[in-house]
Amino acid sequence: MAEDLEFDVAAVVCNSVTKDLLLELLRGNGQLRCDVWQGRLGDAIEKFQNSKSPPTLIVDISNELSPISELERLAKTCTPDVNVVVIGEQDSISLYRDIMALGVSDYLVKPLSRDLFFNALQKEPARYPAEHAEARSGKTIAIFGVRGGVGATTIVANIGWVFSSIFDQKVILADYNLCNGSLSLDMGLTSSSAFYELLMDPSRIDEVFVKRATSTSGKKLDVLCTDGGFDRSSIVSAESQTRLLEILRSQYEFIVQDLQRSPFEGAIGMLDAADVRILVINKTLAALRDCGRILSKLTPGQSNQNLVVLNNTTRSTRNEVPVEKIRSFIKQPVDLIIPYEKYVMATAHLQGEIAAKNRGPVQDAYKELAGKIVGSSAVPPKTKNWLTAVTGW
Repeated sequence: MAEDLEFDVAAVVCNSVTKDLLLELLRGNGQLRCDVWQGRLGDAIEKFQNSKSPPTLIVDISNELSPISELERLAKTCTPDVNVVVIGEQDSISLYRDIMALGVSDYLVKPLSRDLFFNALQKEPARYPAEHAEARSGKTIAIFGVRGGVGATTIVANIGWVFSSIFDQKVILADYNLCNGSLSLDMGLTSSSAFYELLMDPSRIDEVFVKRATSTSGKKLDVLCTDGGFDRSSIVSAESQTRLLEILRSQYEFIVQDLQRSPFEGAIGMLDAADVRILVINKTLAALRDCGRILSKLTPGQSNQNLVVLNNTTRSTRNEVPVEKIRSFIKQPVDLIIPYEKYVMATAHLQGEIAAKNRGPVQDAYKELAGKIVGSSAVPPKTKNWLTAVTGW
C-alpha cells in the first residue's frame, strides 16, 4: 500500500476475487482515488495506527473469527469522521444490528450490488466509532474434569494454544486449582503466588494487579496460575470471579478456565456462568455417572453451549465402556474424542510443551474442538499465502 498518497477510498478485503471486483467498481468512477489491498482487519488496524484515516474505509469481515471485536479495535484506531462500510458473507439480522450499533455507515452482504455499494459510499459518516458502542466481551470457556486424572488441564493448555496460534485469537488461561494446579507445569512456566493473592482479596482486583499476576506463554497466549500450596484455602469467592472476568472479557477474545472440582457448588456456579461448558470424561463407569449428574445440574440456556469431550489418556482395555454406549449413560452424544497418542503426550508432559504443536491426530482433534466453539463456519487462518489462494464469494 502506497504511503505517500491520500485516497478517497481505502479497502482491505479477504481474497483476490473481492479485490478485483472492488477495483473494477471504484476505478469505474474516475473521480475516486482508491487503494485496495488484501489482508485482514488486523492489517488495517496496524496501518491506520500510524497514518491518517481515509474519508471512506471498506473492510471485509468474511474470514474474521470475531468480527465485532476486531471492528471495535478498528473503531479505536480510526478518526471519528471516517465513513466505514463493512462487507461480508453472513446474512444475519443479529450480526447486522451488532455491526450498525458500532456506528458504521452500512453492512453489505456478498455478492455486492453496484447500486447499494455506491449508495453506501455516499452516506454521511456515522461518527465511527459510535459513542454508545458496547465494550468488547470475550467468550468464557469453563473446562471441568468430571473425575481426577481425565486430562482436563491438558485440554486447557492445548485448546488455548490452538486458539492463539492457529486461530490467531488473544487468549488467557486461568487455573483455578489453587492448591494442586498443574497448568504451569504442563506449559513449562514458573508460577508465583500472585494469582492466589489476587483471588483471595477482591478489593485488589484491577487491571494493574491482574497484569502483574499474568504470565506470557506466547504472542497471544497469557496464563494465570499459582503455586498456592496444600496449606492454603482453595475457595474463590463469587465476587473475585466476577471482578476478574469483567477485566478479562474486555482484554481477551477467549477466557479458558480450568476449574477445581472442590467445592462442587463453586464448580457448578462457574460452569453455569460460562458461555461454553466443556465436561471432560474417560471411558469409566464412574466418569460417565458423574458426567450425567453434572449435566442434569447445569442451568439450560439458549446462549450456553455444552460439550462433552472424551479424552483417551491411556490405551483401551476390556473394562472400559464402549464409545457407542456412552450416550445411554450421559443422555447426550460425545462431541469430540481426543485420540490416545502415547509418545506425543508423554514427550509433551516431560518437556513442559504443548502436544497440539505437533501435526497429527492430536492437533486435528483440538482444531476440531476449537472449531465447534468459534462456529462451524469458521476457518482458522493459516498464512497470507493461503488467504490469497481463497477464491469465490
